[in-house]
Amino acid sequence: MHLPAWITLSCATMVLLWGAYRIKLGVRSAEAERQAIQKKGLFGLPRRTHLLIGVIYLLLGGGLIAVTLGWNPLAGLEDRHQTTETTAPATGAGGAGGAVEIQPGR
Repeated sequence: MHLPAWITLSCATMVLLWGAYRIKLGVRSAEAERQAIQKKGLFGLPRRTHLLIGVIYLLLGGGLIAVTLGWNPLAGLEDRHQTTETTAPATGAGGAGGAVEIQPGR
């Protein structure tokens, strides 16, 4: 199934904004930190945790944009052992110039 680019780019934008917000929470002042510890849930987390999670979200958003624009992270993992090489000698022991299949070693 193929998704339109505007859907994935809008999701990437939301992920990047959420990551930026988490980083903003990570650089809050010490007094805001004390007030946040009294609260529970998302705001009660330590500043380092917010920074780490924010950076992860920024990386995920950047990766989503890159994939939308055509980057394939799994392109180098194709099965290289299944490919066969063909050569076409002009003359020689292989016959009258036909293609020779070279099978990978077993």
